[in-house]
Amino acid sequence: MQRMKQNLVGIFLVVGLLIGSGCSDNNTKKEIKLEVGDITLILEAIDESEKIATIRVIRNFTGIGLKEAVDLVENTPVSLLKNVAMNEATNLKRELGNVGATTSIQEPASAK
Repeated sequence: MQRMKQNLVGIFLVVGLLIGSGCSDNNTKKEIKLEVGDITLILEAIDESEKIATIRVIRNFTGIGLKEAVDLVENTPVSLLKNVAMNEATNLKRELGNVGATTSIQEPASAK
């Protein structure tokens, strides 16, 4: 819920920038790309010695319960995040990489 609120605030800020920047003037038009949530982050493998740390990172980032996080970690490969923005997927990928997990980001076929 907190992450959803942050995303909504970000969207309103970008809309405010577009309105306040004089987008109707062709000479000063700014192109701001809103990231559409269409990225999937896949947990491919984990470092067994860092299993608890991996579960902790997943729980902190997603807000899911302990049992759900354990099930995800024990059933790799599995989709961790679906239909998220690229920056959110890369943030979790970096955090999981720090604890020895292998992840991949899957973009939709139309974006390639």
